[in-house]
Amino acid sequence: METPPEPRTDWADWQNDLIVADYFDMFGRVKAGERVNRLERNRELQSLTGRNKGSIERKRMNISAVLIDLDMDWMRGFAPNDRYQGSLVDAVERFLDRNPLWADDSDKTVDPNAAPELIEGAPPSRGFEPKPVKPLLERIARKHDHAARDSRNRSLGVLGEQIVFNHERRRLTEAGCPKLAEKVEWTARDKGDGVGYDILSFHPDGSPKKIEVKATNGPRTTPFFLTRTEREVSLEEPDAWRLYRLHDLGSAPGLFVLPPPLEATVALRPETWRASF
Repeated sequence: METPPEPRTDWADWQNDLIVADYFDMFGRVKAGERVNRLERNRELQSLTGRNKGSIERKRMNISAVLIDLDMDWMRGFAPNDRYQGSLVDAVERFLDRNPLWADDSDKTVDPNAAPELIEGAPPSRGFEPKPVKPLLERIARKHDHAARDSRNRSLGVLGEQIVFNHERRRLTEAGCPKLAEKVEWTARDKGDGVGYDILSFHPDGSPKKIEVKATNGPRTTPFFLTRTEREVSLEEPDAWRLYRLHDLGSAPGLFVLPPPLEATVALRPETWRASF
């Protein structure tokens, strides 16, 4: 017997808080390798909220859409439905305020020496304009700015550089160029940050490859910052300079490479001002 359609009534704050907390609890258990019974949890939420099965599933999909719009990881199996209301966004914000580690994934990293071999993938497709932050999400986005957090997190940057350093040495060794592999230089560590690239590597023919590493624990579409020096070197040495974007470092590290001009693949816009007297 089919469940009759549920009357169209807005979810109360306490109902949104319950399903948001349940979503994150399930997600945390799945990430930890546990098995969860989604149908059983749906039935429990039905009894607690008075909502039917379909309504709860749609709300879970709405939560996925909110997390995607915030450049946060989301629970596979609940395909995003971006027709969500402001009251759900408020509930997600309340949860993140109470559980800040969910939005701060800076400690979720991998051992650079034990990291799986990086397999290069295609970069995300660029839209004609940067994806605007939905007005409903602006407040949360300011609190949990992934690009700004990644930029401040020096340990994450060092981790990314070390992974790429190991990756380049292994790549050249496997290509039959062990002497070139020995010459790979961790420039940011040995000569200081600020020269416009982090790793000096080589192509198998011996030509240089100057690699700027941008690392995040977020998904592949997470924005990143670029310094003026990095941009200048990319324009001055387009044949040698490459940007290596590492993503999902806390779970399944991935890589894509961006050659100059960067405007062909990303939208660049100024974000800071320099003040002088």
